[in-house]
Amino acid sequence: MTTTALNLFAEFAVNETKESDGVWVDYGDHKFLIAMSGNRKYREKFLKLYKPHERLLNGKSKAAEAKSAEIMADVMSTTILLNWTGKMIVEKDGAPVEYSVENARKALQNLPRFRALISEFSEDFKLFRAVEDEEDEKN
Repeated sequence: MTTTALNLFAEFAVNETKESDGVWVDYGDHKFLIAMSGNRKYREKFLKLYKPHERLLNGKSKAAEAKSAEIMADVMSTTILLNWTGKMIVEKDGAPVEYSVENARKALQNLPRFRALISEFSEDFKLFRAVEDEEDEKN
Protein backbone atom coordinates (compact mmCIF):
# COMPACT_ATOMS: atom_id res chain seq x y z
CA MET A 1 0.00 0.00 0.00
CA THR A 2 1.37 3.39 -1.02
CA THR A 3 0.78 6.38 1.19
CA THR A 4 1.44 9.99 0.40
CA ALA A 5 3.91 11.98 2.40
CA LEU A 6 2.52 14.25 5.07
CA ASN A 7 3.56 17.81 4.31
CA LEU A 8 4.45 19.06 7.78
CA PHE A 9 5.15 22.53 6.43
CA ALA A 10 1.62 22.77 5.02
CA GLU A 11 0.19 21.52 8.31
CA PHE A 12 2.22 23.40 10.90
CA ALA A 13 4.19 26.36 9.49
CA VAL A 14 2.92 29.75 10.58
CA ASN A 15 3.05 33.10 8.86
CA GLU A 16 5.58 35.08 10.92
CA THR A 17 3.84 38.40 10.24
CA LYS A 18 0.50 37.06 11.45
CA GLU A 19 2.22 35.44 14.40
CA SER A 20 3.45 38.77 15.78
CA ASP A 21 1.15 41.37 14.15
CA GLY A 22 -2.02 39.35 14.70
CA VAL A 23 -5.16 38.37 12.84
CA TRP A 24 -8.69 39.70 13.29
CA VAL A 25 -11.00 37.24 15.03
CA ASP A 26 -14.78 37.73 15.01
CA TYR A 27 -16.66 37.65 18.29
CA GLY A 28 -20.30 38.53 17.78
CA ASP A 29 -20.51 42.08 16.46
CA HIS A 30 -16.94 42.79 17.57
CA LYS A 31 -13.49 41.75 16.47
CA PHE A 32 -10.26 41.21 18.34
CA LEU A 33 -6.79 41.53 16.81
CA ILE A 34 -4.95 38.53 18.23
CA ALA A 35 -1.27 37.61 17.89
CA MET A 36 -0.13 34.02 18.28
CA SER A 37 0.71 32.79 21.75
CA GLY A 38 4.40 32.21 22.28
CA ASN A 39 5.55 34.76 19.71
CA ARG A 40 8.97 36.34 20.25
CA LYS A 41 7.60 39.47 21.96
CA TYR A 42 5.45 37.31 24.23
CA ARG A 43 8.38 35.13 25.31
CA GLU A 44 10.64 38.12 25.99
CA LYS A 45 8.02 40.03 27.99
CA PHE A 46 6.95 36.94 29.95
CA LEU A 47 10.53 36.11 30.98
CA LYS A 48 11.20 39.72 31.95
CA LEU A 49 8.16 39.81 34.26
CA TYR A 50 8.39 36.22 35.52
CA LYS A 51 12.03 36.11 36.65
CA PRO A 52 11.80 38.66 39.48
CA HIS A 53 8.81 36.80 40.97
CA GLU A 54 9.86 33.22 40.26
CA ARG A 55 9.98 32.12 43.90
CA LEU A 56 6.50 33.51 44.63
CA LEU A 57 5.03 32.09 41.42
CA ASN A 58 6.29 28.60 42.19
CA GLY A 59 4.17 28.58 45.33
CA LYS A 60 0.52 27.63 45.70
CA SER A 61 -0.65 30.72 47.58
CA LYS A 62 -3.35 33.25 46.73
CA ALA A 63 -0.56 35.78 46.32
CA ALA A 64 1.01 33.54 43.67
CA GLU A 65 -2.32 33.27 41.83
CA ALA A 66 -2.82 37.04 41.96
CA LYS A 67 0.71 37.75 40.72
CA SER A 68 0.32 35.19 37.95
CA ALA A 69 -2.93 36.83 36.77
CA GLU A 70 -1.26 40.25 36.89
CA ILE A 71 1.72 39.07 34.85
CA MET A 72 -0.42 37.28 32.28
CA ALA A 73 -2.62 40.37 31.86
CA ASP A 74 0.46 42.55 31.38
CA VAL A 75 2.04 40.16 28.90
CA MET A 76 -1.11 39.44 26.92
CA SER A 77 -2.20 43.10 26.74
CA THR A 78 1.02 44.07 24.96
CA THR A 79 1.79 40.94 22.93
CA ILE A 80 -1.45 39.00 22.27
CA LEU A 81 -4.57 41.22 22.45
CA LEU A 82 -3.44 43.98 20.11
CA ASN A 83 -6.71 45.77 19.34
CA TRP A 84 -10.48 45.44 19.25
CA THR A 85 -13.33 47.05 17.36
CA GLY A 86 -15.99 49.10 19.07
CA LYS A 87 -16.25 49.74 22.78
CA MET A 88 -16.00 47.26 25.64
CA ILE A 89 -16.89 47.42 29.31
CA VAL A 90 -13.76 46.20 31.07
CA GLU A 91 -14.60 46.91 34.73
CA LYS A 92 -17.68 46.11 36.80
CA ASP A 93 -20.04 49.09 36.54
CA GLY A 94 -17.53 50.76 34.19
CA ALA A 95 -18.25 52.83 31.13
CA PRO A 96 -17.68 51.47 27.62
CA VAL A 97 -14.12 52.17 26.46
CA GLU A 98 -12.15 52.03 23.23
CA TYR A 99 -9.14 49.76 22.89
CA SER A 100 -5.93 50.76 24.64
CA VAL A 101 -3.22 48.61 26.17
CA GLU A 102 -4.38 49.70 29.62
CA ASN A 103 -8.02 48.82 28.89
CA ALA A 104 -6.96 45.46 27.48
CA ARG A 105 -4.87 44.83 30.61
CA LYS A 106 -7.85 45.65 32.86
CA ALA A 107 -10.14 43.30 30.94
CA LEU A 108 -7.58 40.49 30.94
CA GLN A 109 -6.86 40.88 34.65
CA ASN A 110 -10.44 41.42 35.86
CA LEU A 111 -12.09 38.71 33.75
CA PRO A 112 -10.34 35.32 33.87
CA ARG A 113 -12.82 33.78 31.39
CA PHE A 114 -12.11 36.59 28.91
CA ARG A 115 -8.38 35.97 29.37
CA ALA A 116 -9.02 32.27 28.68
CA LEU A 117 -10.97 33.11 25.49
CA ILE A 118 -8.20 35.38 24.18
CA SER A 119 -5.64 32.73 25.09
CA GLU A 120 -7.66 30.11 23.21
CA PHE A 121 -7.75 32.31 20.09
CA SER A 122 -4.00 32.93 20.35
CA GLU A 123 -3.25 29.21 20.58
CA ASP A 124 -5.32 28.25 17.51
CA PHE A 125 -2.39 27.91 15.14
CA LYS A 126 -4.75 27.39 12.19
CA LEU A 127 -5.47 31.13 12.34
CA PHE A 128 -1.80 31.81 11.71
CA ARG A 129 -0.96 29.14 9.12
CA ALA A 130 1.49 30.07 6.38
CA VAL A 131 0.09 27.75 3.71
CA GLU A 132 -3.41 29.24 3.83
CA ASP A 133 -1.89 32.47 2.53
CA GLU A 134 -0.39 30.65 -0.44
CA GLU A 135 -3.64 28.80 -1.15
CA ASP A 136 -5.65 32.04 -0.98
CA GLU A 137 -3.27 33.71 -3.47
CA LYS A 138 -3.89 30.88 -5.98
CA ASN A 139 -7.69 31.40 -5.84
